Amino acid sequence: MLYSRESIGKIIYLLRTFQSKAKRPNMRQADISKALGISQGTLSKIENGLLEPGTSELFVLLKCLHVTPDEFYYFLEAYQHLDRATFEQLVRVHISMGADKFKQIIGPYLDNPTELAKKVNGQITATLAEQNVTSHTTLHLKQQGA
Repeated sequence: MLYSRESIGKIIYLLRTFQSKAKRPNMRQADISKALGISQGTLSKIENGLLEPGTSELFVLLKCLHVTPDEFYYFLEAYQHLDRATFEQLVRVHISMGADKFKQIIGPYLDNPTELAKKVNGQITATLAEQNVTSHTTLHLKQQGA
């Protein structure tokens, strides 16, 4: 499946901004663009879906964001099947618990986006309770025309 540059940009933006809000160092646009060797304006265009990063830029960007290519692909798939609030919460959970714990909980659904859309709400809710992460966002799954 081909992904739009808007989807790619949105996911990059969410990963960077949520990590920045979590007080992780070097997550400002200026920090990331410097690591990539591009202008802050170019990174802004990528995040806003106006410009698609090249393959080498994307790999460096993912490394800066502490996300593997497999995780990024997973986020691209999830973005297609979840509503915005649920997707954003999924990113927050990934950041708060780390990639390994996240993969243990969500991993069974990585290859099945339809099953992910059915199961992710309960998994995230249970994980948030376990991690004592509070959210003011009610998680809802997209209506899939059913």
